[in-house]
Amino acid sequence: MNIVPIKKESNSDAIAMLEDAIERVKSGEITACAISWVTESNSIGGDISCGDNQILMWASIAHSANSFYNGNVDS
Repeated sequence: MNIVPIKKESNSDAIAMLEDAIERVKSGEITACAISWVTESNSIGGDISCGDNQILMWASIAHSANSFYNGNVDS
């Protein structure tokens, strides 16, 4: 019996989104960001950069959570 490893494909949407965000941070358009992730072992995590406007950062995180819920959970 041969064991054939299963190769997982990279999430191309995640890569494109992150590359776009990095360019927008480098250009100064984005001044702070937060990221959440799910690992291949189904653990979760996240991180938040420093920024000048903590209220807008919180609103941005809440907006992302609400948009995800409305588009994926409550649909």
